[in-house]
Amino acid sequence: MKHGAFISWLVLLASACVARGPANVDAPVSTEEGGSQDGPFYSSSDGPPCSSDAVPFVKICCGRPGEVVGANCTSWKEIQYNLAHCVTENHNYDGKEQPYGLHCCEGLVRLDDFVPTDSGVTTSGLLPPGCQINFLSQKFCTRCGDGVCTDPENSCNCLIDCH
Repeated sequence: MKHGAFISWLVLLASACVARGPANVDAPVSTEEGGSQDGPFYSSSDGPPCSSDAVPFVKICCGRPGEVVGANCTSWKEIQYNLAHCVTENHNYDGKEQPYGLHCCEGLVRLDDFVPTDSGVTTSGLLPPGCQINFLSQKFCTRCGDGVCTDPENSCNCLIDCH
């Protein structure tokens, strides 16, 4: 690869890493809940807020010197999208996005991706016997607790329905 092409490739890679858009755009979402975008918001003079009670502990990019979206702060547009939309029934999302406002629709319960196993692997008391973590950060939105055991519910993540 020639030097100029390599530099162009690096610039393209860096811009792709920094240009982070709304999370989980492919995840089925609904605007039925509408989300909570009510303040208080603590903003810069005429840009997006620098923080919000709707997403505590999240540093929002608001035009401060040195801010890099996705590196040391989060896009306000991404947070607004997540707060305004909810993940629908029996669909999954990346739990790492939950602090950024991603949530299950009203009436749904967030479940971890735990699955039954007969592998003999122990979980040191973290999970019920015979269960293992399938994907650590994957979460599901279901009606766990409604008395009906439906996929992705199982005896490891919704014992009340799947006994």
